[in-house]
Order: sequence, then structure tokens, then C-alpha cells
Amino acid sequence: MEGLKHTKQSGVVAILTTAVAQKGKSVDSTALSYDVDKILGHGSYGTVVYKGKFGNRDVAVKTVHTSVFDGARALNEVKILLDCDSHENIVRYFSTKQDGAIILIALELCDMCLKIWVENKQKEIEPLEILRQVTVGLEWLHSQKIVHRDLKPENVLILEYVKKVKLSDFGLSRRVLDGCSFVATINVGGTPGWVAPEILEYKARGIEAQCKFVSFYQSHIMIPWASQ
Repeated sequence: MEGLKHTKQSGVVAILTTAVAQKGKSVDSTALSYDVDKILGHGSYGTVVYKGKFGNRDVAVKTVHTSVFDGARALNEVKILLDCDSHENIVRYFSTKQDGAIILIALELCDMCLKIWVENKQKEIEPLEILRQVTVGLEWLHSQKIVHRDLKPENVLILEYVKKVKLSDFGLSRRVLDGCSFVATINVGGTPGWVAPEILEYKARGIEAQCKFVSFYQSHIMIPWASQ
């Protein structure tokens, strides 16, 4: 991560390197590359996901510019993935690499996101099974005191052959501090159209968690419109 060491991002480099090394993962692996002509998707704050390679393995490579919150978003996402990617319903993390002003995050390559699954009317996996696995993944995150804060069809990935559903994109996720039952932030977070109404209205939360469900257009799948 030499590029970051000569900028204001040196603190991010030190923290990221230490966190990744403690988990036995890879930082700055020269085996990580991506194809700029194979775009898999776009995220908030200018992030782009490409198809790439980590050694001989096909992967999804998420690119995050270091100017985004001084690199803090990439740091936050990697640290959460390091703690949670062992669960079968969380996308796997493989490696991190610095490429100029861009941080590359190598992730498990899935077949499609839920949005594409609905548009193509895929039936390899039943809608209720998708909902079940999304719920299991969220339950796991909450047991680790992590709130996703950007749950939407584009962030629900599907592996058709093994009928597995994975939650992805933890750039906006937050940890709940010990002794607390909520996350306080200076911004609403999430994606317009998928943020819970009570969050938009800044309503006070009760003690018990609440979750609303809405029907995803032209689909039998029900996606939790969670109060995150």
C-alpha cells in the first residue's frame, strides 16, 4: 500500500494491514487483478465492482477511492468482512490491495443479485428460500452486533448451482457498542427507496426491534424493509 503511505491515508493503511494480518488474510497480493471491461455493478460513493482474478480464482473486485471518507469506508467494510465472512450467508472476503488512489477488495464471485434474479424470473431457488437465507444472514450479523444499513436487492447475491444466498456491501454497516441497542450516526445511510420510513422520519425506536415487509415488484419474494 505504498500509494497510501505517502498521503493522509497512512493511518488507514496501518489499521487495515494489522486487522487483515491478524485474521491470516492477504494484503497487497500481487495475484489480485481485475478487468475494467467487465463491470458487475456500481455502488454508492462511486464504487464499482469488476470481475477479476485472485490467483487462479475468479472473484468480484470492489474498487473504493481513498477520497471516500479518507478511506474509512473500505477499512470499515474489510474489518466487518473479516469478522463475519465465515457465515455461509455472508459474501466471502479474500484479499485487499492498493492500486494508486484505489483500494481493491477481492470478494466471492456470485452468479447474480436479487434484482437480476427477479427481472429474469429465475426459479432455480424458491423465493421463500431466498427470504429464509436473507433472514438467517441478518440474524447472524445482529448476533455479532452489526447493522447492515443498506439492505436492498442489489446487495443480496445468489449462487444458483448451490442455491445459496449471500449478503454483501458492508461499506455503510455499523457495529452496535456494548450496552447499546441501536446505532447513532450523523447521516441516514442506506439507499433512497430502501430506507425504512421511521428512519427517514427520525422516529424514536422502541426497545423491541421492528421490521416491515414489502412486496418486491412482480415477484413472490418478500424483502425485509428493516428498521436499520
